Amino acid sequence: MLENTENEETDDLGIDLQAYMKFINSVFVQKERENKKGSYYYILHEKIYMDKMYRELYDELTDNGLKHDDFTREWFASCFEQIKTKIKDYYDDGTFKMEFDELSNFIDKMRDDEELSIESDVYWSDLLEWISVSNESIEFLDEVLKEEKPTEFFALVQSAQSHEIDESIGNAIIVAKWIAENFDDLPSL
Repeated sequence: MLENTENEETDDLGIDLQAYMKFINSVFVQKERENKKGSYYYILHEKIYMDKMYRELYDELTDNGLKHDDFTREWFASCFEQIKTKIKDYYDDGTFKMEFDELSNFIDKMRDDEELSIESDVYWSDLLEWISVSNESIEFLDEVLKEEKPTEFFALVQSAQSHEIDESIGNAIIVAKWIAENFDDLPSL
């Protein structure tokens, strides 16, 4: 862990954690639904869609499982928020920069320690909406049927969604680490 010092050489080392937190916090934008007060959804920052400078980031997101549905965008945004929160704890303790390898290992450790987690839905309406959004949810249902052989349909659907959430967390970690690795080349959002 790097300590904040007055040494100019140390200032050039590593990724500025505050700037990194700000960047990953800006990748997704929360919007309120027009037809449901208090109901929100997430979209990618408009620059990621429109600006050629972000094409690599957009490709990295979509290559690593980000689909254009509310569920995966919310899961990615939640994962980024959890990463930002844990990094903020280190920043608040006086660590202002981390080398890429150190930040990458820190993010991996969060995953290994199960500090990144998202619960599956508990209401039928939400689970049925998840099934209806994408054909890929059927693949997760098939996977759970083969591996776990649940006896209740609700448990089957909830477990299948948990499998997709887990995959989304893994993919969001890949993207968070890619952003860290390429951070110096990315313009701010």
